[in-house]
Amino acid sequence: MMPRGKLRPERRAAFRDQPHVVMGAQPVLDAAGLGDCYDVIGGDFLAAVPTGGNAYVLKMILHDWDDAECVRILRVCRQAMVVGAALLAVEQDLGQRNASPASKFIDFNMLVMTGGRKRKAEEYEALFAVAGFRFIGMTPTTTGTAVFEGAAS
Repeated sequence: MMPRGKLRPERRAAFRDQPHVVMGAQPVLDAAGLGDCYDVIGGDFLAAVPTGGNAYVLKMILHDWDDAECVRILRVCRQAMVVGAALLAVEQDLGQRNASPASKFIDFNMLVMTGGRKRKAEEYEALFAVAGFRFIGMTPTTTGTAVFEGAAS
């Protein structure tokens, strides 16, 4: 049986985070047989992200930031993307009023601790639009998060 990383050798992914975070990623990927599928890149996503990808995933990133910084992050991604590339933001959906008290408590903690906050789908749609994305929609998951999808326009 071929290692997972060898099944689709034409597919590549870039794992980008701060240099001290990615320092230990390559040995883990190599041990899992995935080392040939990933580029591990240290850097600052507020400055630049790898260019030319088909999809960009921001997992639990945007909730740490206020709206202005979210737009800044999204614009950095948009500048790196070709028209039609997908942006997938994995975040907890704040939901409707009083629908999920736990998400409201987390939202309050985010505001106090980081200046960020949880958002509703409509708020992600507005952020995406300002940053140059066409909002595709939200897909809920079974883990309490949702995937907010935009396309580079």
